[in-house]
Amino acid sequence: MRSFIRVIYCFIILICLQCSQSNDVYELKKMKKGERVLEMKDYKKALKYFSSIQDEKFSDDSKARLFRNISKTYLKLEQIDSAKLYSEKSFNVADRNSFIYFLSKAEFELMNHQTSNAIQILQEAEQQFNNTEEIAHLFSQVYTGEYGEGYFDLLKAEDYSVRAFQLKKSNTNKEQLAAVYFEAEKYRLASKMYKEMYFQEPNNNFYQFYYGQALFFDGKEKKGFQLMKGVADKNDSCKVMFDEIFSN
Repeated sequence: MRSFIRVIYCFIILICLQCSQSNDVYELKKMKKGERVLEMKDYKKALKYFSSIQDEKFSDDSKARLFRNISKTYLKLEQIDSAKLYSEKSFNVADRNSFIYFLSKAEFELMNHQTSNAIQILQEAEQQFNNTEEIAHLFSQVYTGEYGEGYFDLLKAEDYSVRAFQLKKSNTNKEQLAAVYFEAEKYRLASKMYKEMYFQEPNNNFYQFYYGQALFFDGKEKKGFQLMKGVADKNDSCKVMFDEIFSN
């Protein structure tokens, strides 16, 4: 009888574990679907998708990840107050020892212009979680002066940008690394990366402009000028950048 009860008990435990794993897979698929849209920079579509799954009964970890994704999307849409709100929701629901907690907390501090606090949080996370692409990417943004010129350090920015790109070869990390190379006057490396992005997305006005700009400063002035001028004539933001270069 005891053996029978023990078998039943083990069977129940096994079923519970399978259900838990099934839920984890389901939640991960849901997150990945929205994150792919976010990576493609279709921010309105990403926000619509993430908002549509807010009421699902996710685990706390998945809720924290969802809220962080919504925060990142609002930030890209330049809706800062909403981005802060969801960043705070993310770290409040996350386990305080989890990776997502440190990321959301650091991003919240950066959005509130508390850069020194964010650096301390990221340093602690770096020690605890070792090589992670997202931490490296955030550090790169900090050291390019994006969150205050007082934190500008081009050597650190390049180191973290290279690290982030090596860990995850996404367009986001490639853009960051190319921008750092350009800032460091490594125009040939910058032009190579922008060329790859431009050829991958030939209708992306900014990739065309940045590719032309890197070529121009690398000594290929004629081709660089043509690429920049071509897109400046049809895009207001590129026109502003073009005028800043050639106004003198």
